[in-house]
Amino acid sequence: MPNHKEPWYEVADAENPALSRIPFLMGDKSISDDVVDKRMEKKLEAVDLPYGSPEYMIKRFKDGGYTTNAALGIMGNLMVESKLDPAIKQIGGGPGRGLAQWGKRGRFDTDQINLVKFAKQKGKPWEDLDVQLDFIMHEMNVHPEYKKVKDKINNAKTVSEATTIFLEDYEKAKEDKSHKGRRIKAAEDFGALIESIPGFNE
Repeated sequence: MPNHKEPWYEVADAENPALSRIPFLMGDKSISDDVVDKRMEKKLEAVDLPYGSPEYMIKRFKDGGYTTNAALGIMGNLMVESKLDPAIKQIGGGPGRGLAQWGKRGRFDTDQINLVKFAKQKGKPWEDLDVQLDFIMHEMNVHPEYKKVKDKINNAKTVSEATTIFLEDYEKAKEDKSHKGRRIKAAEDFGALIESIPGFNE
């Protein structure tokens, strides 16, 4: 099981706000070298990464059958939608909930396939991070409207293309409020992050 107590480490990064919280693998000296060395002796898995961190979430998508470009594209969107906070509610009292801002009276709680029902089936609250990551993948595995997204995003040749596919076909944000450039920038920043983690893409 993931270590829920493993912390993130706050840093100031004005150039890359998406990377404002960087985990120990990026150089925290309070974690002993032997711990890092032991983790690098085997293939890196999601459970080896700080729970709730961007790299943990990216690895979960990769382990779920998504390419690196696809995982980054999804993450860039989630960063703009929710700042990766699974418990967030839409600012201003809107219907959006969770990582992907699923809408109340819709994909959040009333559609045939919805997050609240999925969480109950798992025996966990809807705010649970892993539940929401699994629900995103569940929708793209079984939902008649979103099954096509998985194939499209896994065939994306670039991070930018993957980000756009997820935005247009899964999030379906209004073009004038989509902040597409921010989504692509966040996705590319996450790509730079995982490139710095030994063994991540092996």
